[in-house]
Amino acid sequence: MQESKDVDKLFCDKCDNFVEYNIESVKESRNILNQEEIEINAKVAVCKNCKTKLFHEKLDRENQKKAFDKFREKKNILSVEEIKNIRKKYKLTQKEISKLLGWGEITYHRYEKGSLPDQTHNNQLRLIKEPSNVKVLLENNSDNLSSKTNEKLNKRLEEMIANKNKVEVTLPAELYKKIKMKAEKDKMRISEYLLFLITKEYAAEKAEKDKSKLKKEIQSSILRYKTSPAAVWNQKSISEEKVKYKIKNKKSKNKSI
Repeated sequence: MQESKDVDKLFCDKCDNFVEYNIESVKESRNILNQEEIEINAKVAVCKNCKTKLFHEKLDRENQKKAFDKFREKKNILSVEEIKNIRKKYKLTQKEISKLLGWGEITYHRYEKGSLPDQTHNNQLRLIKEPSNVKVLLENNSDNLSSKTNEKLNKRLEEMIANKNKVEVTLPAELYKKIKMKAEKDKMRISEYLLFLITKEYAAEKAEKDKSKLKKEIQSSILRYKTSPAAVWNQKSISEEKVKYKIKNKKSKNKSI
């Protein structure tokens, strides 16, 4: 099936003219950042007359993206979408996140447009996926941002950290009523009462586990002692002493008779 073309003719150096072309699929190797050759299934324009490969800007961009995506996956480098999503979840503009990271705005802009971040920048971006790391970064780089942006980001971080620490529990209606009554009786909020029950249950379970562990350790120690050479010798010595005592006692009785 012939693919649709966005350009009717391309210039062919060999034919020295604008020519018609076909689009073909070929194996192509691309060098990424002078680090590695990445092989892809590329789509290329080929001159209909002399079969020479022609430069097609759109196809070249698509092929480059394929190679970059393959390289990203291999080297664990964030994708363009992942980079965008990090910024969006903190509700920051490209300019604001650049200042927060201490980068130039153009540098960050290029990453969202598809350029590959170097290893250092990739690691930084991975770290700020975690809100607690952004909080530390904000404390260090707050002077780079306006007071309005500082306030906005602090508020967003508080929300995210609070939501992360939240535990949602779904209870049947009847059980909820019982817990609510007990919580009110003890003058506690339902969330506090649930936490109390969970903590109490955990403490009891932990105590039982500790007790069981200690029992096993004692049994293991006794078993090791009984099978040790010193213990066997001691048992033998004790047995010999008992025999000697019995013989001596018997002799004493005979003499008295």
